[in-house]
Amino acid sequence: MLVLRTWNEEKMKLVSSKKVIWPSVVIAYSTEPYLDAKFKGSPLQNVGTPIELLEFTPECILSLAKIYGLSWDENNINCLMKLIGGHPSLVQRALYKISQTNISLEELEGEASKISGAFSDYLLSHLEKLQAPENKQLMVCFQKIMRGEKCKDAFAKFQLEQIGLIKYRGNQEEVSCELYRRFFEENLDL
Repeated sequence: MLVLRTWNEEKMKLVSSKKVIWPSVVIAYSTEPYLDAKFKGSPLQNVGTPIELLEFTPECILSLAKIYGLSWDENNINCLMKLIGGHPSLVQRALYKISQTNISLEELEGEASKISGAFSDYLLSHLEKLQAPENKQLMVCFQKIMRGEKCKDAFAKFQLEQIGLIKYRGNQEEVSCELYRRFFEENLDL
């Protein structure tokens, strides 16, 4: 990332009448490591045009379910979205698990928040991050949000949002999905 930042700054220092032409480069990266690196913003801030991957819509999930060979209807999509929202990685995991193991959506939902469930490695990695001694402020903030209280620590909220654990509905922060709520209620001291 430092190479890209340096390259960007060097190009911007060139002052001439010629138009600066940037090569077509696309960089995909996750914001989840922000927590480990203690970033307070994007390391690529002001470099290029950021495009955030949005949550899948019901139409996108239905299309993906068809690719996985599932004959789903609107009720199945709504049930899955109630559990995990439109989180692309979680949607992919859910559809893969259902298509490969022939379990029902209801069975997936029943096991989803368990340590041995379809999302266990993903959920456990977030639990480990929250329970790390150096992330005490993050844990306190997340626990407040889980209880429906207001957290005033802007940096902790930024980090929680970047790793996907919370989202904003208007000015109110909330846990991103029902799966997170269930799992962390079972595995954190609230």
